[in-house]
Amino acid sequence: MPMPHEGSRPIRPLSLHHLSALDLSVDKLIAAAAAGGANHVCLFTQQPADSGMVPVVIDDARIQQVRQQLDDAGLSVLGITSFPILRGVDPADYGPGLDRGAALGAICANARIGDLPLESAADKFARFGGLCAARGILPCIEFTGFGKVDALAQALAIISRAGCGALTLDPLHITRTGTLWEQIEALAPHLIGYVQICDGPLEASEDDYMAEAGRDRMLPGEGSFPLNRLLAIAPPAMPVSLEMPRQRLVKAGSNPFDVARDLVVRSRAWLEANAGTEN
Repeated sequence: MPMPHEGSRPIRPLSLHHLSALDLSVDKLIAAAAAGGANHVCLFTQQPADSGMVPVVIDDARIQQVRQQLDDAGLSVLGITSFPILRGVDPADYGPGLDRGAALGAICANARIGDLPLESAADKFARFGGLCAARGILPCIEFTGFGKVDALAQALAIISRAGCGALTLDPLHITRTGTLWEQIEALAPHLIGYVQICDGPLEASEDDYMAEAGRDRMLPGEGSFPLNRLLAIAPPAMPVSLEMPRQRLVKAGSNPFDVARDLVVRSRAWLEANAGTEN
């Protein structure tokens, strides 16, 4: 793994999220993360209940193989996904995905909240949180939604009522929901469970947001998101997940492995150049 320059401020551990490289198999993702100098990966261990099939979900038969690949590469699993809290979905159905995550040593499980009444969402999240706790995993809510200015408040209310969990903070969703950065900066430290970074323009349409979320985002420094404000509130040793799909490059002919490796390298370079500027 790359080491900080002598006398420099330590650089945060980095995790490569599989959403950044859906064209890569799990073993290729692990190899790209290691080649770029990442410390962790974030993996799909549960087929999303609210979207199309994800071709990279790890099934039970591959757990030991993937664990060995991680060990050989010197990596570990930071987060697992995808666990949306939805109408008609029983959190107990996520047990197998959480089992796979626990077998891989995952730290966090990422959940998004669907269009549910507060009490129902809190009840489902509490049950999901209980499943996570039994496996030593922290349940985190990633609040999303174009122009949904109350998304953060709703996520906090669910966590409070459920009596468990923390937040996943993604600058894309913070910006596109219209959440104020002052609200993010006012969060209690125990509510910050998981931090992702990417970049983008401050203004975008809803269609742009949909494309950004799953297909195309900018690397740190390429856009206008106030990433230093986010990093300033995250504990110094907290890993940063690199979630920035770049499908436009792959479609233009770039090698998916190279794209994934390079986003780790370039993100680390940005963090090194900006170390000490968060405050």
